[in-house]
Amino acid sequence: MGEAVDFDALRTLGGIARCHAHHRPRAVALSVEGRDTDYGTFERHSCQVANTLLEQGISKGQRVAYVGKNNNYFFELLFGATKIGVVLCPIGWRLAAGEMAYMLEDSGAKLLFAGPEVETQMPEVPRLFSRSAKVIALEPGGASSEHFESWRSKGDPIDVDWRPTEENVVLQFHTSGTTGRPTGAMLAHRSILSVRRRVAKAKMNWNTWGLDDVSLAPMSVAHVGGGVWGVVGLFNDAKTIAAREFGPFKVLEFIERDGISKIFMGPAVLRIVVNQPRARQMDFGRLRYIVYGSSPMPLDLLRQYVDVFGCGFCQTYGMTETSGTIRSFTFRREFTIRRGTNACARRAFRCPV
Repeated sequence: MGEAVDFDALRTLGGIARCHAHHRPRAVALSVEGRDTDYGTFERHSCQVANTLLEQGISKGQRVAYVGKNNNYFFELLFGATKIGVVLCPIGWRLAAGEMAYMLEDSGAKLLFAGPEVETQMPEVPRLFSRSAKVIALEPGGASSEHFESWRSKGDPIDVDWRPTEENVVLQFHTSGTTGRPTGAMLAHRSILSVRRRVAKAKMNWNTWGLDDVSLAPMSVAHVGGGVWGVVGLFNDAKTIAAREFGPFKVLEFIERDGISKIFMGPAVLRIVVNQPRARQMDFGRLRYIVYGSSPMPLDLLRQYVDVFGCGFCQTYGMTETSGTIRSFTFRREFTIRRGTNACARRAFRCPV
């Protein structure tokens, strides 16, 4: 018998890691390129991040930036920073050097965690960036002589004493650059988690999670649809697979190999996936719901996707400033109701947060 998540206790991101590590330390929290991190390890790494930041003089209200492909390090950095009130600013790795420099300047980031995919931009960024920011490479041999794992290992794996409030800001996404410079949208614990608690209590089919659920996060963590969807899986005590970057063949491979049950994609990239010939040859029996957002879906395309995937679809509406979803609509043809409910029963527990 499994244990039901005590959603009322999950008021902060740090509380999520602390709670699940206490009750299911060996369960896989994150998986990136076959590298699994269980909840116990995830909590220890988050604590190390928090303590390393404190030791380097980064404190409540200050910013650190992340520019790179999806990685389990992003979530360790995010959850660790929130334990001490530090704000993480994800920046798209495909941006030009001038755009990166502007966002770094605007955020006032003291530290920059950079992936090898931005090697060509990094020499140009300091010239366009009026303040100095220390660079930590996400992988050995990257943009700095110091890489994330060695940097993280400097910190004590013991949890910090300070507890944030729900109003503390945790993420700053830059958005709405259509008519001018991008603006930093600041998201607090409450804005990310309160709607997730309400949806969880409402027991909507598309958001019913069990111990056998596996979530896929294929969208960039620099976008609310990637970063926050990753948090949703962790919030619900599910295994979350973060794709390094979106690729239609990789998405199909994840679904088939890893038994993905829930996934978030935008309609534009969903069309790329469904247009792959292999999509019509696969067994999607484990896939329960595809959640999509960022743009509407024409009805004829939705019918086509239901025919191919045979699962439920959930259209979400929201924006970066609302931490993503604030309204959802589900679609499901009668013949697709063959998955049933999650097999694992759960009993309630209280979280030590």
